[in-house]
Amino acid sequence: MDAVRRARKYFTNMDEVPWENLQHALALLAFPSDTQVSPYKELLDASRWNALIEKFRQDYFRLYQLAPLSVLAVALQAGLSAMKTPQYYRPMDQRNDECPVCQEPLNKLNCRFSGLCLNEHNLPMMLPNGLQPYYVCFESIGLADYTCPRSKEVFAVKDVEKVYVM
Repeated sequence: MDAVRRARKYFTNMDEVPWENLQHALALLAFPSDTQVSPYKELLDASRWNALIEKFRQDYFRLYQLAPLSVLAVALQAGLSAMKTPQYYRPMDQRNDECPVCQEPLNKLNCRFSGLCLNEHNLPMMLPNGLQPYYVCFESIGLADYTCPRSKEVFAVKDVEKVYVM
């Protein structure tokens, strides 16, 4: 009865809500959570919690003007797409069989030249032509000039820049 008193107190000035929706909400107070009466069975179903969680998440993103994907996820997707682009537009017989982003066990951030994973000891670097070998490729040659494995251009190591992954 306490629920009915609260409903009478707080639902009295709800003119903008359709009467049918209000009746469904009030009838939910009378039915147990394991009812078999339709449509209350669907309204009281446990799977509605997942829909409610998703609705709150969407409202939160909309309220604070957030994107549904994190900045890290967007940056990784853009980077992986950029790595894949030159490989996938070649004819099948000219594609790299050891493409690091194409194979399931290697689809982390890998150096396309050495095949090694990105970590704190193997940081990504960027050549002036836009290709991105990792630090281990430069460490193996010392401080000499670096020849790009794809374009065969020669670059001074001082012209190579660090790339930061956020």
